Amino acid sequence: MTNACAPSAAASRRRPRRPADAAARYGGEEFALILPETGARGAFVIAETLRSKVRDLGLAHAGSEKGIVTVSIGVGTLDGGAAIEIADLVRRADEALYGAKAAGRDRVHGWRPHLSEPRSTGSTRKP
Repeated sequence: MTNACAPSAAASRRRPRRPADAAARYGGEEFALILPETGARGAFVIAETLRSKVRDLGLAHAGSEKGIVTVSIGVGTLDGGAAIEIADLVRRADEALYGAKAAGRDRVHGWRPHLSEPRSTGSTRKP
């Protein structure tokens, strides 16, 4: 999800997409890219390409500290082994987006599990 819809949408239309990929407006200034069969690495490459293309447009934005329109992108992905509700995937992307904004905007962030959420440690030892 990003925080600048129109320039991001214009930049995303310029790149070829697979038939199953979709872009949709999500809220006032956000939109979502749905990229089925795309792993985390591919999603980050696409997000970074989109971010740089919007920046390269050089559209003036007096209200931005950077002076031009930029986008902040949060990436939420599914790994093949874990079941997840769509609402949780959206929440992850949203948390990553706000992390990108908090880190200074004009960047791509991925979702990271919080310490409070249950995680597998990979250990098979019992207490």
